[in-house]
Amino acid sequence: MAADVRNYWESLTTEIGETWNRFWFSPTDPIALSTLRIIVGAVATLYLVSFVPQLDHWLGPQSILPVSSVRVVLGEGVEEPIFRTSYLNLASSSTDVTILHLIAMIAAICLTLGVATRISSVVTLIAVLSTIHRVPMISSQLEPVLSLLLFYLCLAPCEAMAVDGWLLKRLGYTKYLETASSTRTAWAGVVTRMIQVHLAMFYAMMVTTKLNGEGWWDGNSVWFLLAQTHSRPLDLTFLRDYIYVLNAWTHAVVAFELSYSVLIWNRLLRPIILVWSILMWTLLALATGLFLFAITMIIAGLVFVEPATVRRWLRQPELA
Repeated sequence: MAADVRNYWESLTTEIGETWNRFWFSPTDPIALSTLRIIVGAVATLYLVSFVPQLDHWLGPQSILPVSSVRVVLGEGVEEPIFRTSYLNLASSSTDVTILHLIAMIAAICLTLGVATRISSVVTLIAVLSTIHRVPMISSQLEPVLSLLLFYLCLAPCEAMAVDGWLLKRLGYTKYLETASSTRTAWAGVVTRMIQVHLAMFYAMMVTTKLNGEGWWDGNSVWFLLAQTHSRPLDLTFLRDYIYVLNAWTHAVVAFELSYSVLIWNRLLRPIILVWSILMWTLLALATGLFLFAITMIIAGLVFVEPATVRRWLRQPELA
């Protein structure tokens, strides 16, 4: 009896350890991470460019939200203030802000193209966080997702399809190029898993928040989104006469977010969840105007797609 119990626990702990190692440390092709780098870099560029028409209005020293006012709102002087540092707080003139923002946009473009990827990813993350922290009151749902993806890209081996790779090839450093971007590595697997887990937790957080609101239970929340006039790209208020459509749409959003966080881990159900993701985020973008956020959430799901599938889509050669 004692021997059977001992053998059971040994088999159990061995199985748990092997499953844990397979989940986190299986060597993974970095092609999906590299594709994510291109799209996330483009989104970061568009995000920073969106401030350009009113740069001084939002980020300047004498903006509508001066640094002193932001510090008061964030709790400066209280026992537990919110710490949100930003290099934009040091800018003393509109010229300083313009120069700093130009550097930020150049870094984001370099990340998209894969120029000095390791450096440009870190600079882009700092730039985006500094912009968010400078005017946190106008942040939307996009900023948390964009920040977390940029953070993981700072850690990821994502030099494939990059100018860096082209330069290395031209200079003859093919050995490093193959190691950096065209080889399955455990570190690529770790970063991919971290993004997957964080994304699933983000969906779980979104659906938990929705379930705290009555509108998502009684089916009226989508109508509240459609009724807003300041952000919607299309006037869909004609749907007010189709109450069952609005109710079904509302409950479908909740069901989608709940399903994503749980069912995305099933290989057979994953394609259905990802296609559902495209449909739901497209509809929500049309209802709210949050196109960058919708695009980011759709593309983030790329980390759940098999690398071999991504290579087929991009017509990249298969790894040996």
